[in-house]
Amino acid sequence: MPIGLALLVSVDPATIRQFICALRQLSISPDICQDATTAIHLLNRRRFEAVIVDLQLGEQSGLILDAVRNSSANRTAVTFGIGSSAGDTAILKKNSCFVFDKPLSAQSIRSTLKPAYGLILRERRRYFRCPVSIPVVIVRRTKPEVRCYSVNISEGGMALSTFVPLGPGEKVQVQFTLPGQKIPLLTESTICWWETGHLGVRFVSLSKERKCELQVWLSRKLEEMLPEFVAGAFQRTDTLLRPFTPILPESKALMKTSTTSAPLAAADGSGKLPVCGRTRRWQRCSLDVPVRVIVGSSNSTKFYEGRGNELSEGGMAVTAGVELKPGRDVAIEFTPPYAGPPIRVRGTVRNRTGYRYGVEFLIEGTKQYEQVARLRLMLESLSPT
Repeated sequence: MPIGLALLVSVDPATIRQFICALRQLSISPDICQDATTAIHLLNRRRFEAVIVDLQLGEQSGLILDAVRNSSANRTAVTFGIGSSAGDTAILKKNSCFVFDKPLSAQSIRSTLKPAYGLILRERRRYFRCPVSIPVVIVRRTKPEVRCYSVNISEGGMALSTFVPLGPGEKVQVQFTLPGQKIPLLTESTICWWETGHLGVRFVSLSKERKCELQVWLSRKLEEMLPEFVAGAFQRTDTLLRPFTPILPESKALMKTSTTSAPLAAADGSGKLPVCGRTRRWQRCSLDVPVRVIVGSSNSTKFYEGRGNELSEGGMAVTAGVELKPGRDVAIEFTPPYAGPPIRVRGTVRNRTGYRYGVEFLIEGTKQYEQVARLRLMLESLSPT
């Protein structure tokens, strides 16, 4: 079963063949069309995790990308553009996060799809309904509580199995405990539908902590569904999956760093350095996580989805579809793998290559020190022992 669905719009048979092969290698099912009218029709009828548009279509490509942005079901889909000219690049800057440059090859397509894959999975997770049967208590305002079992759960709600009739629109509280968790989740909810034996509830208010807990749990379940050939392509060290408990520093002295004075040798004697632990001012680890780049001005604050890697206490490499000049102050927000609440750190763009930016973190104030303390603990958990 495919892990996601992508809309591919192109009239070039060679391009279509290349993308069908690359997408299927990542367990993504491609839906192919060749014109804006058909593409917009599909966007209005189906939900896609990714949309890939060949700018060879000319003005039609802009119409399709605009339709994605305006689509209630697909406005958060990960968008890609296939282009080769300066005019193409201008359209992509406005509408698309990722760019495939022509001439295309299997390697160039994979190199762009791979860093975007986490974003595609996150988009899938937004409405992923995980089959699970757990005890649930429905607390009603003026009637006895209802005890039942879940059928599936998503970020936004759950389906339940019960023959107790509850009317659509009824306000209730729903309490349940996720498998493997100890703290129950309690949320204000609304009954969305009821059929004999089943009903659906929509979560109205989940605390940030409980919402994060649910998102992490769903992410793990979704990743468990990845085919082995896909999971192998993104395999990381076991330590990456090891959770840790954030500890706040007792003083700024904890934030001091030491510089390694001699090169480190590989444990296997091969002479190759491990991913973490190279001779640098900051310990650097190869990490691949979704990020939000937050760009503020006197009039507004804008958020851009992207991908972060090469993380250290001092900074991060970020790929995002936004035009940033060196020296621009931004904030970077991301959730470390299975590590609780998101980390948000202020930073400055120091360099760029295309849409890949080197961001140096600005460590000012107690809150920033606390965030970097979490970074330090995470980096230590990722480092080989």
